[in-house]
Amino acid sequence: MIPVKTLHYQQIKESGQRMGIEIPTLAEVVDILKNRPEPTMIEIKNLMTDQARQTMINTASERPDWKLMASLTRFQKSFPKQTRQHWHSEIKKAGTKFVRVREHDIDLFRATRTWLTLSFNRLKWKFGF
Repeated sequence: MIPVKTLHYQQIKESGQRMGIEIPTLAEVVDILKNRPEPTMIEIKNLMTDQARQTMINTASERPDWKLMASLTRFQKSFPKQTRQHWHSEIKKAGTKFVRVREHDIDLFRATRTWLTLSFNRLKWKFGF
């Protein structure tokens, strides 16, 4: 109904309110989840700035059982190839992980390190071996 990727948070919040939906901030969601005993997976859709990337890493690092996850396509858009080594280092320093959706044991930074590694992993994921 509304292409939210083109909107600022305040516009998203106002659109939600018009539909009777309260849309929380990331900080509000983290506050709600912080005392839950279950592991938490934060699915990344689009991280377009370094500040957004760092905020998500910091958020996931707040608890040892929190991880970031994304589809391969979303990961590649959110972490451009030329910056991946830096962000992989930041993830490791923070003590958290960035994994593939539906494959929570696959570290996307390692799986996309080189063209050959990525090609092999795509085949592996496609055929399940």
